[in-house]
Amino acid sequence: MSKKKKQRRLQRKQEKAKALKKASKPTKAFPFLYPILVLLTVVGAFLLRVLPSWGKIFVGNQTYFREVDPYFQMRLVDAMLHNFPNFIRHDMFTLYPSGGDVGFGPVLTFLVAFPSWVIGLGHPSLHLVSTIGALVPPILAAGVCLIIYFLGKELSGSKRVGLIAAVLASVLPGEYFFRSLLGFTDQHILEVFLTSLVLLLIVVGLKRKSLRWAILAGIVFGTYQVAWHGGMFFIFILWVWFVVQYFWTLRKSPDTFLCKFAFVLFLLACIPMLWYDRELIKPLFQFKVLVTLVSVGTPLILYVLSRALKSKRAIVLTFLAISLFAATAALSLYEGLIIRIKDQLMSVFWGWGATISEAQPTDLPTAFEYFGIPFLLTFVGFFLLARKKPNMLLFVWTIILLAALIGQRRWCYYYVVPVSIMSAICIERVVELVKAQARTAVLVILILFTFLPSAHSTWGMANMGNQMSPSWYNSLTWLRANSPDPFTTQDAYYKTDLKEEPSYGVLCWWDFGHWITYIAHRAPISNPAYQDTSIGSTFLTSRTPEEAEKEIEGWNIKYIILSEDVLTGKWYAVVGKSKKNTPVEQSVAYMLWQNRYPGYSLVHQEGEVRIYEKVD
Repeated sequence: MSKKKKQRRLQRKQEKAKALKKASKPTKAFPFLYPILVLLTVVGAFLLRVLPSWGKIFVGNQTYFREVDPYFQMRLVDAMLHNFPNFIRHDMFTLYPSGGDVGFGPVLTFLVAFPSWVIGLGHPSLHLVSTIGALVPPILAAGVCLIIYFLGKELSGSKRVGLIAAVLASVLPGEYFFRSLLGFTDQHILEVFLTSLVLLLIVVGLKRKSLRWAILAGIVFGTYQVAWHGGMFFIFILWVWFVVQYFWTLRKSPDTFLCKFAFVLFLLACIPMLWYDRELIKPLFQFKVLVTLVSVGTPLILYVLSRALKSKRAIVLTFLAISLFAATAALSLYEGLIIRIKDQLMSVFWGWGATISEAQPTDLPTAFEYFGIPFLLTFVGFFLLARKKPNMLLFVWTIILLAALIGQRRWCYYYVVPVSIMSAICIERVVELVKAQARTAVLVILILFTFLPSAHSTWGMANMGNQMSPSWYNSLTWLRANSPDPFTTQDAYYKTDLKEEPSYGVLCWWDFGHWITYIAHRAPISNPAYQDTSIGSTFLTSRTPEEAEKEIEGWNIKYIILSEDVLTGKWYAVVGKSKKNTPVEQSVAYMLWQNRYPGYSLVHQEGEVRIYEKVD
């Protein structure tokens, strides 16, 4: 390349940089333009998730949370408030007869319980607790939009990119939007909030070359590890990023600061995880210890090699030798390590055998339904951002999450972060190609063009009805008032250290287990947190009473709750879980519905819900 061509190329780059910098600065007439627009976006994201849902969540004096898991989350809040700040690790109410370990971390529980406890002066009312619990998801969603703004700005160097990304994140339909609606009090939106904040702290920390940001990122990442039991997957993602980033920069020189940053990050993330999970079964805890050693040890080893060896080739070969030795030692010392790794990867990338919708694969129509046009723009933005050769973090994050969401839809709510940022980078690039005078108009047109095809889905989701019906709520309150207490311990429902087993259980399809625990204060035989408990489905799909009684032999099932949708829309899942190909008309469930099943009689009926009691 000639010297003149190089000079022209350099001049064009400088002109683009100046134009980008100018676009990012608010005009003199509107010095607070971007802060105002970001504030409007954050408030809009909150209101869009709250106002259309208000009358569906708060009905009379009752609070109807969305789906099923939020009811168990609020059950944990109830227990913490009565024993503040202690929380339940093993719940005797969640699984008859021996209870079950609580799979939800206490972070969301604390986020609801602490403000309730403070505002209620130590004795908050049920209405106050329910209101705060219902409002937490949209508040966190608004916070995610703010984080995405700063993350987009830091990665691209443009405030406009950050703003576009925040706007897209606030309105895109799909798993993220649904799980951040008013009343969806579950840990999913908290997961997105914490992981997005970790990304932002890493990007800022590496730019500023300050370990203080590594400490903050490690604390937030450690909080995430306690908030959700599946956090090891994201330790894996960040570990992959660190290895890729280190060897990418090794082409020029070893990055010892990156090693120190990653060491602090992983150390502060893994310590809370090991502390909280110390009571896990031995093989799983050993695996988490191994994950800790790998994640913390890798940057430490590369730091030592970077300081001790001057040859890049020597660093690579020595690291490979150490890695091979460590892998061989781990395989010999940890029995079943390959199986454990395989199970962990399958749980992330493969959910096709499950009956729940969130574990189904994400095909192209589903991706368009969840993300719309931005799903395609992501790939263009990925290429445009790669040309700037920035931090590799968002690239690794995007690629691994894309692979995960192809296997399971549940990961779509994480993917909204890269989709929003990459799409914003793509839109910004198109805006840069037009004259300065027309850029504002083109920007508005592009945002509308990007979002309008998804607007109907977003608005429809914002106005979705609730799964909990008055018939279900009233039937479960009836059960609580008209059935004997299964525990002799006083106020057993609020104990965090209850050891007593319930005297009887309630049989139901596993979808409704959390409802029974929270509203009826009774112990179901299964719930959504324990999918492998198949007794309910094998009982309901039995063809004869004799076959059904064998399924529950040795269990004191005093009540059976059945709803009409189990016999209709959910029957395919009941059959799939039980492995019995029983037509609904030939099943015990159908006998129960017609009140023809011997040994149980119909004692309560309201709407689509019926409760049967064991006849002594």
